[in-house]
Amino acid sequence: MPYQVLPGLVVISVAFSLMGVGFGAINKWQARNNMQSKLELLTDWDRMMDERDRKLAARAAAFNAKQ
Repeated sequence: MPYQVLPGLVVISVAFSLMGVGFGAINKWQARNNMQSKLELLTDWDRMMDERDRKLAARAAAFNAKQ
């Protein structure tokens, strides 16, 4: 019977929903502990790329100011 599948689908749907809600709640909780509005996981690579971008922008601004 087709209706016999429904309890299994409900259990699976509830499990995935709880996982998603729980993951979001943990992210918000950890972001609040880090004084962030949204959890941002920055690595050394990200910091190096940000520094490089700032240097390149400053170099471009200095070059444009000369001309």
